[in-house]
Amino acid sequence: MIVIAILLIVFLYFVFSGKLVLSQSFSLGPLSIRYYGLIMAAAVVSARFVAEYRSSLYGFARGLIDDMLPWLVVGGLAGARAYHVLSEFAFYRANPSDMLKFWNG
Repeated sequence: MIVIAILLIVFLYFVFSGKLVLSQSFSLGPLSIRYYGLIMAAAVVSARFVAEYRSSLYGFARGLIDDMLPWLVVGGLAGARAYHVLSEFAFYRANPSDMLKFWNG
């Protein structure tokens, strides 16, 4: 575990210093997969496992987490898009049709 942590720190040093530049996506046949999407999926999966683990501490039924998860993911994505639109409101005021194009930012 310590070796993995050290390798990760060295890797991140090279990435954040600009000595190593990674592409934003990779392809599996006709499918283009973006690293950002993989990180978001990993965040959702890990949050689900943490919530399931902690549910017994707070008296929640485990099935409740599975019922709430899709709504929380959709709400999180909608909230993130709303924040982006509001933070770049000058652009979106001039281009209102771009507000729902979540794949652009």
